[in-house]
Formats: sequence, C-alpha cells, structure tokens
Amino acid sequence: MTPPASPLPPLEFKVVIPARLGSTRLPRKVLRPLAGKPLLQWVWQAACASGAGEVVIAADHDEVVQACRAFGADVRLTAASHQSGTDRVDEIARAAGWSEDTLVVNLQGDEPLMPPALVRQAAELLAGDARADIATLCHPLHAREEWLNPSVVKLVMDRDGYALYFSRAPIPWKREGTSAESPLPLGLAFRHIGLYAYRAGALRRYLREMDALPGLPLVASFPIGLARTDGKPGNAVAGFVCPLATDEASPRRRLEVIKAVTTRTKHQLKDLSPAALDQLTLLGMSPLILGQMTGQLSRLPPFFNLVISNVVGSRDKLYFRGAELESIYPISVLFDGYALNATIVGYADSVCIGYTGCRKAVPHLQRLAVYTGEALDELERAFGLGKRPAAKKAATKQAVKKAATNKQRARKKAAESL
Repeated sequence: MTPPASPLPPLEFKVVIPARLGSTRLPRKVLRPLAGKPLLQWVWQAACASGAGEVVIAADHDEVVQACRAFGADVRLTAASHQSGTDRVDEIARAAGWSEDTLVVNLQGDEPLMPPALVRQAAELLAGDARADIATLCHPLHAREEWLNPSVVKLVMDRDGYALYFSRAPIPWKREGTSAESPLPLGLAFRHIGLYAYRAGALRRYLREMDALPGLPLVASFPIGLARTDGKPGNAVAGFVCPLATDEASPRRRLEVIKAVTTRTKHQLKDLSPAALDQLTLLGMSPLILGQMTGQLSRLPPFFNLVISNVVGSRDKLYFRGAELESIYPISVLFDGYALNATIVGYADSVCIGYTGCRKAVPHLQRLAVYTGEALDELERAFGLGKRPAAKKAATKQAVKKAATNKQRARKKAAESL
C-alpha cells in the first residue's frame, strides 16, 4: 500500500524492509509480539511515517506475507536463496522497474525503534550528493565502554563526511601510544547506524555522472573477424554498428537488445561472399580514413559514439622463462572525433578490458573502468548468476568495507544522526 500523505517537505524516495522469518540468533524474530503488535509492524509504521512515497516489505516466507497483509502493508515474497537483505532490496527494485536514480532506503526488519526522521535523513543525505551511491548514518560515541565493545560497529570519516572504514575494533586507533586503557577519542569516534540508502550499467552510469547521457541510445562500432569461406588462411575482417541500449534502465533489456542486433548482423555478414565483404568493409571505413587523412573527420557528424573490439587470446596459460602471464590489458588507437575505445581480450579463464580515451573529451576515465565491474555484477544479478557470499553478516560487512576503502567503487556518505 502507499503510505498516508505526510506533512514533510517533498522528497521522492522508497523504503524496502527485508524481513526474514528464519533468523539464526532469534528465530521468527520479525513476527514476535511487541506491545501487542508484531515487531515487523512497528518497523513498517516507522517507515510510513518517514514520508516515503512507497514502503514495501520484502519477505522470505508465506507466513510473513500473510502477517503483513493483516496489518495492511505492501508485502512481496522474495527468493528464499538470498544471502542478505540487500539482495532482497535489489529483487524488489528490479521487479518494480524502478529507475537507476530511484532513492531506496534499506530498513532492517528488526529495527522497531528506528526514528522515522533517521529513515528520511538517509534519503536526504543521498539526494544531496550526486557523487554518492550509498548513504548511511552514524552518531558520536560518548562512552568509552561502547568504543571498546566489539558488538558496536564503529566508523571513521574524512573531512567531507565520506566513510573511510568500518570496524568492530576501537577506531580510530593510533599504531603507537594507544592501548585498552586509552581514553575515548571524543569527536572522532562514531557508532554506525545500520541504515542504508541506495541509488537503484557502466557506461550509462558514467555518462549520467558527467550529465551527458543522451535520450537516444549510444551506438558502438564493432570490428569483427569472420571465418573465410574461400579457403584462404586467416579471417575476413568486417564491422558493423550496434545500439548499446543506454536508454534502457534494465540491464537485462540492454543485453537483450545488443544480443539481438549482433546475432542478426553476424548471420547477415556470414552470408556475403568474400568480395562483397571486402567491399562492404572498405565502404564503411572510407569516410574514417579519408576524414583522418584530410583533417576533416571531426567536422563530420559521428557515425558512432565509440569502438568496441573483442580479441580472442590463448585459452591456455602462457609462460615466459617460467613466469606466468597473468593478464593481458589491451590499448588501442583513437580517431579524430572518436574519443573512446574499449578493447576486450579473452585469455585463459579471464576477460580483460582496456579503455583508451581522450583526457579532455572523456574526463575521469578511471571511473568507467571501476563501473564496468559493478555493471557486470548488476548484469549477473539480473540473470540470477554470480557467486553469493556465504553468510549475511559477512557479506554485508565485506561489501561495506570494500565500499568504504575505495571511494571510486562506492562512495559512502556518513552523517551525524539527529
């Protein structure tokens, strides 16, 4: 259901409450009675009072679904195989078709005392920083016992409020001069509040950050090698252009569009005679070659936005004087007016991607490299693939630590709570 109208200032965000019946430490925790109501109902009421435009409970069991419907909540059954609450939030967001810019707050189903103001603050924090993908909250520690308590998760921030790292150990902790008897570092020690706000692939995200994502899909040029049908050695070289479906929010839909176009085009090219294939390739390359030779290429309307090449390397590990070749990272060339090239090399059991770009036309190119890995994770989740962490707590904390220690991979904004 949609929460009742709120007198709070308008802010578009949604709340998803992961609720797992089979909790380990306290089974059936989310349905245990608290002051005459299921514990989960108190959590849901807090979320509704935060001013969220939509509150959804992501359940793992039919019993939780029935209980939530009894008190009027919008509840949806998610896969029982999920290892973390974040996985359930992701399933809800994908199933609902929420755009990548949708602000989603992950409110744990066992937080009945969470103030609605903090739920909203997490969303406001993320909405106010376009560079951040995740926001979380914290508050100062005032008791030395809490600082030393391993049950309390602490965090350290930089001057701009970005979390540097999280730990159950007492932090900050000087390498020398700090001991278990040291006083609490007032003003520097913060307790983490387990509340997260997220923004619901790689090139699309990069362009959005640069405020340059066009309404029409980007188009890539794909040079390919085809098996020759005339008995001559080597491959026949050809190429085609393909839309990258960057106007589609769903990663699954983007892949489906690209696969359909590339499959159809490859079949069409294979049906051409060798002579026709050579003529087609020369016809397609001649504007680029002539434009480059005459210096007029940048003045012509672009035929495509970038070049994507795929190079098939050795399927076996290679060695040089006993040293193993671990990876191959390719580089390529750029044409005048075409500022980005992505080359993919398959080697042994790995795939390496190299980006070559113009520093002025494609600033912060390193972000695109980082986002490529994240886009692959997103794509695997969309198809139900990829490895899952073994345990919820380990997975959550590991993901948090990775995000906290690498701002380019996932910037986390921390703020003092109200």
